[in-house]
This record gives sequence, C-alpha cells and structure tokens, in this order.
Amino acid sequence: MSKKSSRATKTILTIAVLVVGIVTLAIAAYRARHDQSSTSDFDDFWLTGRHFLNTGEMTEDYGVHNYLPFFLLFFAPFSVLPLKVSSVVFNLIALTGFAFSVRVTDGLLAESNHPNSSAPNSFLRRAAPVLMCSAYVIGTVIMGQMALMTLAMLVFAWRCAEKKQDLTAGFWLALAISTKVYPATLVPFFFLKRKWRLLAGTLVSSVLMNVVAVGLAFGSQETKRLYGEFWTRSVQGQSGLRLAVIKSDKMSYTNQSSSLLARRYTCPTDSGVDTSPGRPRHINIVNWDDSLVGFGSIRFTRSQWLLLAYYAVILGPTLWICRHSWETCPRLRLQCEFAAFILLALLLSPIVWSFYYTLCYFPLALLNWKGLTQWRQGKRLTSTLVIAVFWWLGLVAIAVPLIRMGGYHWACCLALFALMLAYAVRHPPRNTGEPKSTEMKNGEPSKT
Repeated sequence: MSKKSSRATKTILTIAVLVVGIVTLAIAAYRARHDQSSTSDFDDFWLTGRHFLNTGEMTEDYGVHNYLPFFLLFFAPFSVLPLKVSSVVFNLIALTGFAFSVRVTDGLLAESNHPNSSAPNSFLRRAAPVLMCSAYVIGTVIMGQMALMTLAMLVFAWRCAEKKQDLTAGFWLALAISTKVYPATLVPFFFLKRKWRLLAGTLVSSVLMNVVAVGLAFGSQETKRLYGEFWTRSVQGQSGLRLAVIKSDKMSYTNQSSSLLARRYTCPTDSGVDTSPGRPRHINIVNWDDSLVGFGSIRFTRSQWLLLAYYAVILGPTLWICRHSWETCPRLRLQCEFAAFILLALLLSPIVWSFYYTLCYFPLALLNWKGLTQWRQGKRLTSTLVIAVFWWLGLVAIAVPLIRMGGYHWACCLALFALMLAYAVRHPPRNTGEPKSTEMKNGEPSKT
C-alpha cells in the first residue's frame, strides 16, 4: 500500500470512528432517562448519586446493588450535573481513558516485542484490537457502564508496575477494585510476583477509599451496616456456587458467566430466549436436580461440583505457570501473565455481562502483536489466527441471543486465556543465579 493510500485509509477510518463515537454518545444520552426504563445503567447510577447528595444516604431503590459503598462517592460528582449532560461528560472521560489505554498498551507492547527493531505498522496493530472490542466498547458507552474506566485503571496500574512506580500502581489497582470488585483477581497475581510495595500501595489506598472516606461520608455505624449488607447480598447471595443452583435476575442470556453456563447446561433454565410459540428455550444437555452429593459435611449439587472442577482446572495451571517472581521473568512473559489474569477475572466472575469483554482489550492487543510478529518472522500462527477469527466472529455472534446463551464469548475468553498462558510458557524465567539482562530481544533477555 502506498503512503498516499495509507494516509487516505487512516483519514477515512478516523472520520468513521469520530462519527460512530458522536452517534454512540448521543444514543447514550438519549437512553439516560429519569423513568428507570432500564434502557441505561447510567440513570440508575445518577439517581443513586443524586439521592446521596440530597440525603447523605445510600439507597438500593434504583437498582445499584453489587457495588462497594465507595462507588457512590466516586460517582457522586457526576450526579451534580443534569442527567444527560452528566452522561456525555462521563462517557467522554471513559472514552478518553480508553484512548490512553490503547496508546499506553501499544507503547508497552512495542517496548517488549520490538525494542531494537522496526515494529509492525502502528496503525494496523492499534486498529485491529480496537475493532475486535468495538461492540463491547459501544455497549459500555450506551449503557453508561464502568468497563472503559476499569480498563484504563488496570492499564495505568500495569504501566506504573513496569516503570517501577509500585505505590502509584497500587493506587490505580485499589481504585479499580473499589469501583468494580472483580479486578481483585489481580491481587493474587502481584502476590505471586512478590510485588510487596505494590500490594502495600493497594492496601493503603483501599483502606483510605473504603474505610476512611466511606467512614467520613456515612459514619462508622452506617459504614458497618453497608458492608454487612454487601457481604450478605453480593458475596454470599450472588457467589458463583449459589448462582449455579438458584433462580435469580442474573439468568438472562446476556450473562455469560461460568456459573450460569453450568446451570444452563445441567438443568432447564429460562434465560430469556423463547421459541416461536413463546416457550423458554433450554439448552441443557443433562437434567440434574438440586440434591446434594459429597462426603461428610462437604456436600454440593452436581452442578456445583462441575463448577468446582472447572475452577480447579483453570486455577491449578495458572498458579503454577505464574509462580515465578517478577525479577526472574522476561518482560513479555509478565505481560502475558497479566493478560491471563485479566481474563481469569472474567472466567471466575459470577456475573459477566457483554460489556465486561471490553477488558479483553489488553489480551487482544497482545494477541495482535504476537500474530504480526510471528507473521513477519515466517512462523506458524495457527492458534493465534484461529482465536483471532473467533473473536472477530464474536462481533456478529453478539446479535444472536441463542449463541450468547450457549456461552460463545465465554469460550472465546477461555481460549484466549489458554493462549496467553501458552505465550507465557514460551518465555521461560531466568535462573535465580543468572545476572539480570539489560537488553531485550523479541521479549527474551539477551545474554550480553
């Protein structure tokens, strides 16, 4: 492609992105209403924040349940503005964070993959993963959800960790956890890496956000009550094992968590997909009842045992592969492991709405980098190409409720997770007696 045609392509795509962005922001603002019509999550956040500003109290009347109390303090400033203005401001900040996430991620991957040689075309390597996430990004904006901000917080935390700014990294990780709980899955990752300063920063920041700030806003007794309710309602009441056996409002086909898939495939479950006569469509392979089986006091339903086996299968190899300390791992291995743990958060979460897959941007960017690098080096890239194709098809599959009910995107996430671990294994850690390398070549330490 000539330089002139390349510039024309970039210009056309840039204009297309701007148009799509403006239209998406307009749709998001239109869907944000005061009538709780369920067309947006943002209006629930805004109404809850406005209630807090008016009364100093936290309420669940508007459907905001599974968030730590700090989330209300984080969101309250947006509730000062009129609803539709607030929606535009919130989403502009979220999209700006996403743009920085793309830039930061590309820069970090460029440093680890091609520090001493020319990298693949910058526009191609940035555009492809963005397009692969586009449906989930648009969905996040339209729903007024937190996924883009959560992604930005995690990417900023990772950048600070790579730059040895551990306390700052801990702050960003704590902020991500305090506003959306599932990034807490990354805490064990940094524990395995022996990043003690980063974990200390996370702990201190978490205490300041969730104990000090919340305590000052609500008072000690109310804070204790709010956390007690959160534990009972969200941790116990909506755990993965519990959602695998109970009927709940989380059973919609749009929830592609492992817990709901275990339920759908082991017993008739109404996921909101009907056949032509209006009867619920079921996809169960077997029909297990809720009788308990086990040994002694350890007793679960067969669906729960299936889910526990799934947890063991994905957690065992992950913890073993990622057991090496930060100092002994090549930079590219660390990035692959970090990407795997982002995906692990989605694979373990009991609730995974479609917009959660926005968090897959970092792993997909890494997948794209590896594919371009393998192609330039003339290596086989079968697994990389197959998984990329399935993620591209996921942009179409999201429009088919039956496919989503069957867990297509969960399967794509699981396959990408396995590939990230496979990438990590290809870059073995150094022996503890080896000196640290000062140069990197294609993600490997160079013995110079």
